[in-house]
Amino acid sequence: MPRAVVYYRVYCFVSAGLNLLLAAVSVWMIARREALASEWVPDSVWLLAGALFLPTAVAFGLLNLWLSRVQRRPGHWAMHVGNISLGIASCCLTPLCLLLLQAWLRPEVKEWFQGE
Repeated sequence: MPRAVVYYRVYCFVSAGLNLLLAAVSVWMIARREALASEWVPDSVWLLAGALFLPTAVAFGLLNLWLSRVQRRPGHWAMHVGNISLGIASCCLTPLCLLLLQAWLRPEVKEWFQGE
């Protein structure tokens, strides 16, 4: 198994942890919206932000947990490239994902997924 696959698993767990942390913060924002409200940010904004972040964070957190179980099938290599690319859009994970993508695009990783 190439080292990039091991690093990818670590990335999936880190990303899942950050997403599930965001889900917890979203629940907190919804629950404490009245205490967080101010003259510039009404409580409806906190409710809307929490309601939008919560399902997104849970979905991506669970997706990363599922993707951490790397399966050695030809079509799955591209699926994992897509997941790494999604992480590039996150300011927290961009440096890690750029290095991981560089390692992931090496021929030995793609060959490992092809079973050659």
